[in-house]
Amino acid sequence: MRPIKIIRSKSHFVQHTERTLSQSQLSADPDLVAAGWELRFIADGHRTPEARELYEQIGFEVRAEPLPGTDDPDECSSCQDIVRHFHAIYTRRRSS
Repeated sequence: MRPIKIIRSKSHFVQHTERTLSQSQLSADPDLVAAGWELRFIADGHRTPEARELYEQIGFEVRAEPLPGTDDPDECSSCQDIVRHFHAIYTRRRSS
């Protein structure tokens, strides 16, 4: 039996390890900030309900906004699919 030869594509590896969210995807929405909302963090979609519940328990209004997509034609579709699972968590004090 011949051993299996693994060929690694350096360009594929480098291309995917250098992918990060863009500054526009990580930045707070200026319209929400103007309305009194504060960007707290970026949450994985599975953790979004937990974050919402915790902030509501301590007296905050909470918004979980999907991250904006990218217009980069070189962005792979699987990377775009992953971004859709994240949310920007915004909070503001409840008005009395």
